[in-house]
Amino acid sequence: MPAVVTSAEGDRRPEQNDLAALVAKLPLQLDLRVPVPSFRVQNLLSLEKGNIIETAWPHTEDLPLWVGDVQLVWTEFEVVDQKLGVRVTRLA
Repeated sequence: MPAVVTSAEGDRRPEQNDLAALVAKLPLQLDLRVPVPSFRVQNLLSLEKGNIIETAWPHTEDLPLWVGDVQLVWTEFEVVDQKLGVRVTRLA
């Protein structure tokens, strides 16, 4: 149960840290949409470790990260210890 704070006006509301913890537990699907022209199911089925896929997105531009139809942030790819990550570069 989140802690509750009473304001000077008598309103009861959850503490900011507790509210952030509750929001962090919400299930969300994040989408990173990258155009890949001429990519077919056959290409997907033949993918192997180490394959590189050419996209239509300029490598110098950040990528938008979406939750449903809402863009949250702009991102860039980064490799750390053989893992591909996404770094947030700015808020949308």
